[in-house]
Amino acid sequence: MASDEAGIILLSLKVATASVVFSVPAAIFFAYALARWNFPGKTLLDALLHLPLVLPPVVVGFSLLLLFGKQGFLGRWLDDWFGIVFAFRWTGAALASAIMGFPLMVRAIRLSITAIDRRLETVARTLGGSRLWVFTSVTLPLALPGVVTGVLLSFARSLGEFGATITFVSNIPGETETLPLAIYSLIQTPGGDAQALRLSGIAIVLSIVALAVSEWLTRRSQKFVARP
Repeated sequence: MASDEAGIILLSLKVATASVVFSVPAAIFFAYALARWNFPGKTLLDALLHLPLVLPPVVVGFSLLLLFGKQGFLGRWLDDWFGIVFAFRWTGAALASAIMGFPLMVRAIRLSITAIDRRLETVARTLGGSRLWVFTSVTLPLALPGVVTGVLLSFARSLGEFGATITFVSNIPGETETLPLAIYSLIQTPGGDAQALRLSGIAIVLSIVALAVSEWLTRRSQKFVARP
């Protein structure tokens, strides 16, 4: 494996990991809100959270560019006050990947929370537990299989993210060139088919490993939850 290929793989893993790590808290919050709370606009919120699943990825990337570009409303403010820049940076690739994988994470966690017997939470509350204590000690541990599944599905989705990423942060070698972008670039380059095929194989292997780990961890977490 050439050094540039190793760099592409490491960057892809870094982007996918960052996208998942920063998505988990928000995903758990929104999944719990959708599963347990009734409030005005719940259907609209549900639709907005799942919008990246049905929108063309290019539309998501263009929207991110308008919002988080250096001249965008949020992008300019973040740059001026905190020195944070997303456009044309690997952090922007992580942001795009996080948004595209977020609905998968929320859905998996929400289904897991919905399946929990609410009487267990009620009993914990009657014994004097606060809402936060019940959530952290009862709800979240019981929802662990869904959290694990959501995290790994989002990670695998992030590894394959292309449309939103290339629209938002372009394809900059060493900075934003993840596996899908590198493969796209290589198939446009004369003589790049062999390397593109090699990277495609690596992408397939990484995705299979992520899904296999997801299945294994889900089974382990289910056994942990079922343990008396």
